[in-house]
Amino acid sequence: MAQLPSKLRFAYTPSGGYKAGALYPIVPNNNVGNFQVVRNSIGTRVNKDGLIEVMDANVPRLDYSDGGCPKLLTEASSENLITYSEDFSQGYWVKQSSSVVANQSISPNGTNTAFLYNSTSNTFNFLQATQSVSTLDFFTFSVFIKKGNANGARLSLSGSAYTNARNVEFDLVNGYYTETSSFTRGTIKELSNGWYLCSVGGVPNTNGSLNCRIQAIGDSNNSSLYIWGSQFEKSETPTSYIPTTSATATRNADQVINAGNSSTFNSQNG
Repeated sequence: MAQLPSKLRFAYTPSGGYKAGALYPIVPNNNVGNFQVVRNSIGTRVNKDGLIEVMDANVPRLDYSDGGCPKLLTEASSENLITYSEDFSQGYWVKQSSSVVANQSISPNGTNTAFLYNSTSNTFNFLQATQSVSTLDFFTFSVFIKKGNANGARLSLSGSAYTNARNVEFDLVNGYYTETSSFTRGTIKELSNGWYLCSVGGVPNTNGSLNCRIQAIGDSNNSSLYIWGSQFEKSETPTSYIPTTSATATRNADQVINAGNSSTFNSQNG
């Protein structure tokens, strides 16, 4: 390990150690800088191998999604309103001119659980889950997507809650996106093994039904994508993945508190 600066007051690294309820620094090593960590639910992170990993309640989440040194995730509470976030075979997911096949690729969590989405129409294929919204807040729909024989995908938010659909198209070869409708926000984030976290977001115009839609963009009637891990939440950007199996699920807020005292953290030094 490189020599630490002589005037360093606090340093937190993965080697410093952590456990449920606690995060320890390597400097100082006298227990003064120990943080108490509270999150009364599971949470996920991207681990050092680039895979999504479920962390138990109250365990600090050192996230490597940006590569290099990890960052400590301290997120507000969020609820995934998609009730079957990984099982696209459920009737909950409407298949229009399309089909899905389970266990066709290694997913972002390292297991062979990704679905293959196949279209039978180049213009009107989609996989869709319908939600109900009762507040005019910003909502974001996100999915982990990997190219199949289609190089592009489209995510949309539509339905009676929107005067006009919110659409974003994704280039799954070069890793960029295009917002193809007004009042829309898209994001794309590259993971490992060809996977991207893609999202579309916007504010509804009124209360009502809202369709979270996935489409393949290809040159034929048989366009395919690999998909895994969908999320619909009240947030302006995608937060860390919240898995669901038959009901909505909430990740509680992270609290990192109670380290040190007025001599270690003060109004002059922060």
